[in-house]
Amino acid sequence: MIACDESVREAYRAGLEAAYGRWERAEGTVHTPEAWFAILCEAVAQEAKTLEEMVALSAFAFVERLTAYTPEAVEALQGPMALEVLRRAREALTEEALATPESANAYFRVLRHHFRDAAGLRGKLVMFPIRAALTGTMVGPCLGVVASLLGARRAAQRLEEAIQALERKTESPCICLMGRAL
Repeated sequence: MIACDESVREAYRAGLEAAYGRWERAEGTVHTPEAWFAILCEAVAQEAKTLEEMVALSAFAFVERLTAYTPEAVEALQGPMALEVLRRAREALTEEALATPESANAYFRVLRHHFRDAAGLRGKLVMFPIRAALTGTMVGPCLGVVASLLGARRAAQRLEEAIQALERKTESPCICLMGRAL
């Protein structure tokens, strides 16, 4: 864990600028740029051992679309009921739900309880597919922080893209004999 003091903030800001061409991405959230940056800095500092790790753990917040998933994230997206979890997360998503890390945590708690009560799923089986869809990895800051920093529009877009990818994989394959589809 790194203390996110003023010198770390300055170095982190410079690292983000070098890696992503900017130090904040608050548009589409309720956060001011400085508040957004402070939330991100505190969250990744808790997970990282070096400044380079802080910058790397921040990638989810700066890319517009996920183009790669870690093997662990792919596994989470292929878990039992992952598609249903992502659909429900997308349907229930509101700007108010992701306004703050605290409201996002409450939103995720409701989702976990729904799937626990309706399908007997443990928390990991609910939260891991969502984390994978939002970040492309299974490591990083608290999911409430991640979702609030992304904002409702980008979070919904990432959930929808993961849903579409999973739906394409679950479609029945075409069985062809002698050039004709059956």
